[in-house]
Amino acid sequence: MNKDFEHIVIGGLQRSGTSLIRAILGSHPEISIYQWDLGLWTKFSIIYRDKKLSTTVQKKLIQEVINHPKQKASVINFHESDFSSILKSKYLTKEFFYIFYTEFLHLYLKKSKGSYVGLKTPENEFYSPIIFRKFPKTKFIHIIRNPLDVAVSLKKIKHDSWGGSVNYFSHIWKWKKSADLLSENSKLFPQNYYTIKYEDLIINPKGVVTDICRFLNIDFQKEMLDMNNHPGWEGNNSSYKKNNIKSLNTESINRYKDILPEHIQNIYFYFLNEQLKNLGYSTQKVTISFHKIFQYNVNAVIENTKIKLLSYTMRSILYRPLKLISKLFKN
Repeated sequence: MNKDFEHIVIGGLQRSGTSLIRAILGSHPEISIYQWDLGLWTKFSIIYRDKKLSTTVQKKLIQEVINHPKQKASVINFHESDFSSILKSKYLTKEFFYIFYTEFLHLYLKKSKGSYVGLKTPENEFYSPIIFRKFPKTKFIHIIRNPLDVAVSLKKIKHDSWGGSVNYFSHIWKWKKSADLLSENSKLFPQNYYTIKYEDLIINPKGVVTDICRFLNIDFQKEMLDMNNHPGWEGNNSSYKKNNIKSLNTESINRYKDILPEHIQNIYFYFLNEQLKNLGYSTQKVTISFHKIFQYNVNAVIENTKIKLLSYTMRSILYRPLKLISKLFKN
């Protein structure tokens, strides 16, 4: 594993502007950001990292990644033979996942453009401790957005595309976790951790993107703001495409004031008061019922338990049989 591996990792919660940052950076002639979201950290690392993998399991990891729907939709394709150099007995160590990770991104860069490669997936920040431990030269870009506006966006996308509704307590818990990591990592890795507020990017795109370029030690290029040079980007993870918007739109800021019910706003203000203040967002001193406080605390316990249980299951021999059974039930 190469601890000197330099690359960009983009994180942030869904509907916070992670795809926007990917498109902006991916439009720089010297940067290749992987075309789509790919859960190398959020999925595959959970299953495969820190395990001594046999050659058979190494091949399984490679096959699962290159056959992933996001990878198959990419303009850059891979074959198992592309990874033949790392499929050797000397790599029968607990480091194989990280070896594969660097090889995958090296190959993506080699088949694309520029001299700098990166990966964007929502919630990558939750894996920042292991990322920096294994790759200390990582340049991490964490974008955060007013959680009340994120809630509005989540509600719309869930209704229009995914089905279902927003669990506001779960979202508050997750946003708080992301915001706390942002604060902690900014202090731990001041030279390698860059934070962006979505609202700052929308209001002052050139200034913010110029600062990002300074952080990455590259020159600002005006085509970055056109976002035309990143493969696959059509604004198709937002309202850009639907509304034929060609530039950043300030209407996406503070939408919650007219859309989110007051009692929902109060829940966000109550539980996120400290984080909102620290990040410069508007907040209010509010009171909520004991029932709501109890509901949030129970939900937090459930979320923590779900994450631990899912991680344990994904790393166990039960994962694939359970996954197969789940597919059979869906069919």
